[in-house]
Amino acid sequence: MRNIGFILTFVCCLMANGINAETKKDLSKSTFAILIENTEDGIKVNGCKGCAYIHVTATLQEGETICLDQNGIGKHFHRKKPVKKDKKLASFRMKITKKKGELLLEGHEGTIWTKLSFSCPVGGQQLVDQNGML
Repeated sequence: MRNIGFILTFVCCLMANGINAETKKDLSKSTFAILIENTEDGIKVNGCKGCAYIHVTATLQEGETICLDQNGIGKHFHRKKPVKKDKKLASFRMKITKKKGELLLEGHEGTIWTKLSFSCPVGGQQLVDQNGML
């Protein structure tokens, strides 16, 4: 009986290490930081690290969703896979939705998080990176 417990513990540790190593590998190319600001008619995103833009803006009404990646903002993701990768840029994709005074973020690629949400009144800002909110 002890051997089964030891074996299960050993297998679980191996699986956890494999997942952590894979996650770290995926995120090593996705180091980014963005500052999201809620504006009167949408959002403004400042690319602080790993982005091709200094800042981008988009109209975003209540209940609407936009897509954001290292290259900018759009109604849909610009690409499925990068054709030519700039080594200075991170590789991330997320969706941003404005809902009831909150901004909801859904990580699709290059983030350790899958969903984030935070209150953000007009003029409010939130710094976000591949690990979450800062």
